[in-house]
Amino acid sequence: MLTGESDPRVSLEQAKAWREFTSGPFTFRSFPGGHFFLTPQQDAVTAAIAQDMALISQPAAH
Repeated sequence: MLTGESDPRVSLEQAKAWREFTSGPFTFRSFPGGHFFLTPQQDAVTAAIAQDMALISQPAAH
């Protein structure tokens, strides 16, 4: 879950509540900014997604 720390539409608690709607792994990340945090935080968001994707794509240890 990615969200802006000062989003006037969705509080951090509301964003974290999305955890209840998945049975899989859940990662919560907040970034400076409001509802449209993606544009000014593009590099940080891209890096966070790449990091998560790298973890997901690793084979499971036996």
